[in-house]
Parts: sequence; C-alpha cells; structure tokens
Amino acid sequence: MKNIKCALCILLIFIIGAASGVLAMHIVYKRHMEAFLRGDRKAREEILLNRLSCKLDLDERRREQARAIVEKTHAEMDNIRNQYRPQMEALMYRSQAEMRQILRPDQKGKFEQFLARHKARHRRDD
Repeated sequence: MKNIKCALCILLIFIIGAASGVLAMHIVYKRHMEAFLRGDRKAREEILLNRLSCKLDLDERRREQARAIVEKTHAEMDNIRNQYRPQMEALMYRSQAEMRQILRPDQKGKFEQFLARHKARHRRDD
C-alpha cells in the first residue's frame, strides 16, 4: 500500500510538472504570437532570425550579419509604409463614410463603437 502511495505521488508530481511546462510554453508562445500579429517589428525580426538560424545552421557571425540585413529591410519597409500611410488613411476614412451611408441609425451606433474599439486597440499596439 505504501509503494502504491509513493508511486501515485511521483505520478502526480510528474503530471503537475508536465502541465506546468505546457502552460508556460503556451504563455510564452501566445506572447510571441501576439507581438508578431500586432506588428511588433522586433518580435517579427527575432522570430525570423531564429527560424533562419535553425534552418540554415547559422554561426554567430552570420547570424549577426543576417540580423543587420533583416533590420535594414524592415526599416526600409517602414519607410515605404509611411510614404503611403496618408493615402491609406484617406481610403479608410472614405470607406467608413460610405459604410455610414448604408447603415440604419441603430447600426451606425454599433459601427462607431466598433471603430472606437479598433482605434483604441491600434493605438495600444503602436
């Protein structure tokens, strides 16, 4: 009976440890994915560099060279985005105005709430 209790305790400790590991990995993965999806440039760069390092077996020197290339490319991409941002924003405002024209009054209120939530989320991610 004593051996069974010991075995059950060891099994329980193992299960708790495994569950803790899974939970910790889920939290870390979720944090990385959220950063990636909200457009965190550094998170995207790290994920890309880790993937390249693994797949290409990069040594430290080449990893740092790859980092410089990735950072330069992302900076250039940001510059391009910034050049076209005013046009994109004008397009979005026009689209929103068109949407307001087709909505009923009760739908317009919901639409404005939707836009406010989207804008708040976008501001928080910047």
